[in-house]
Amino acid sequence: MRMLMWGVTLGVMLGWAAEARAWGMATHILMVEQATGKRNPEQNLGSMMTDMNQAAALDAELRHAIGTLTHFEFDRLRPSCFARGFASHNNVWGADWYSHQYWLEDVPESEWYYPTHKIYELAEELDITLNEAEYYFEMAMEILLRRDTGPELGYQILFATLAFDETHRRDLIDAFAEPLAARMPGMSVAEATRTLNLSMRSFHRMLQVYGNAYVQGELELARLLVAVGVFYLNVRPMEVAYNLRYAVEWCSADYREELDRISDVLTPLLVAAYPVVSCDDDTPWGCTPGEGESSPASLAPLLVLSLLLRPVP
Repeated sequence: MRMLMWGVTLGVMLGWAAEARAWGMATHILMVEQATGKRNPEQNLGSMMTDMNQAAALDAELRHAIGTLTHFEFDRLRPSCFARGFASHNNVWGADWYSHQYWLEDVPESEWYYPTHKIYELAEELDITLNEAEYYFEMAMEILLRRDTGPELGYQILFATLAFDETHRRDLIDAFAEPLAARMPGMSVAEATRTLNLSMRSFHRMLQVYGNAYVQGELELARLLVAVGVFYLNVRPMEVAYNLRYAVEWCSADYREELDRISDVLTPLLVAAYPVVSCDDDTPWGCTPGEGESSPASLAPLLVLSLLLRPVP
């Protein structure tokens, strides 16, 4: 079991190391749940699957093409609970916009959002690049949420992976296969379909491993994030660990207020974009385990093993 988990974890590290990422998975779930007032596995799944381009092998051009579609042309998806979650993540007006504002060079400091302030501050304090500071800032949010809210969001990550089915796979293919083929020289629609299917399956596995680490505890989560940082940032483990811990302490006093604010901003935007979509509260098996409840963290590896053995659409 442990060798299996570490083998899949290595795949997660290589996938994440290949591409810069924005908010972590737990952060995305927190914001979409708060923005909509709903806890729904399909919606939560959508909020994470926008990043499925991270699993597009080692082809930077391909990752960029898929990421452009999922983050900027998200409205190609037919309206659904899954699509509403998917849209909450977007880089036009969704959650990712707030963490990527620092990319823009012409925004006066007086108009910076909280993430931009923190990323610049961390870059200066730690003498690192803005790209490195973004990684530490966003992963600090994940550790702080695990510390302050327990394993709850990790279980929601795992429950969301259970919701992934043929309907979601087909929706993603229908929305993105043709435009992907049009943008990749020499790629047919059939090849684009195979590429997207592979990205979906690989990213689905990544979510399972990440959710397991999150449920296991803050230390296990931090170990995974340090390992990912070593690959992604190409620096020593001790440096990643120190900078990540520094970012956690740097943001601990005021991070939650900002996540709540972004959630509030997203609420009317999601309502306007998906006025007829209804996502009922729905957790698999009718339960939402938390600290001390019926599904302790010690059972998480068994849950993940069952997920790994479950056929993926």
